[in-house]
Amino acid sequence: MDKKEEALKLAEEVLTQIELEQISVSSTLLRAKRIARLTNDLEALEWLTYESEGYPRANSGKIEKKAFDIGVAFGRGSFDKDGQQRMFSDSATKLENEIGASSKAMNSFTTSGVSVGGDYSAVAMSTLTNAVTAGIRNLKTISSTAQERLSIIKNKYYNYILQSYISLKFANQVENVFEGYRNKVTIQLANLAPTAHKKLLTLEENINTNDSEKLSQVLTTCRRLLEEFTNTLFNVVLPNYAGKTFKTASGKEIAIDGDKYKNRLSAIIETLQNKADKNTLSGSHIIFMVDWIDNILNIQSKGVHSDVTKEEASRCIIHTYICIGDILMLKDSE
Repeated sequence: MDKKEEALKLAEEVLTQIELEQISVSSTLLRAKRIARLTNDLEALEWLTYESEGYPRANSGKIEKKAFDIGVAFGRGSFDKDGQQRMFSDSATKLENEIGASSKAMNSFTTSGVSVGGDYSAVAMSTLTNAVTAGIRNLKTISSTAQERLSIIKNKYYNYILQSYISLKFANQVENVFEGYRNKVTIQLANLAPTAHKKLLTLEENINTNDSEKLSQVLTTCRRLLEEFTNTLFNVVLPNYAGKTFKTASGKEIAIDGDKYKNRLSAIIETLQNKADKNTLSGSHIIFMVDWIDNILNIQSKGVHSDVTKEEASRCIIHTYICIGDILMLKDSE
């Protein structure tokens, strides 16, 4: 089981436990923190660390500004009668203990069975009764405040776990859909262009790294893969085409010789669209994705930003799969 699967399973279990009131808020916090760690959610992990370990204070005794801002953002803030923003920093464990202790104290705070004699018995009994009533009222206030605060942070923990669950569940569904699409493209590409298929394997090897040089190679491989795919498919779709230009439906002549692979790709798409039974697929989005790959690679090669991010490399691979897959789908419909 990988980390995302473990996080999804844990989130589902905790949500059920919260809804059935089978888990304490302090225990919920620890599980929420684990979910954040498993999903590498650094922002949530910072917040949940403050929640579990305490909000740090400066030498002045006030909560540090960064911690204060995070606490307020997650429901711990309020305004006093002077309009000043305040924040309670009590932990879930402390609040739960306060509620438990107050409840226990109230149950034992009673005048039942008390007997007072003497000339001042009535006064003494009244004084005792008033003291007990005031004590119970004070305990109720402490308990009520603690319950209100505990409810606030409980809801925040619940909402975080719920959002994590939805995100992980949706991500799994998307991954399953893309995996099916990817497998179909891989099989078709292997039959059409075996050497291009090998480039796909190289892409998958290089994406699982944080090495900027290998991530840069992903972009280069994507473009070379699209060029090879285009050149192979051009000879299939337009066999024996010897011209150096291609006349589009608008009457424009575009150069398709040399390194003009995107123009050859446009010629392929237009030709396939004209042959297709249902001319519903627009080739503009395919060219847009190819342009995006080219632009990222051109910027990187000029040194504008030498380090390719993993996100850019991943998007590049996804765009490449979608481009090739959509064109092959269009070819199948002719």
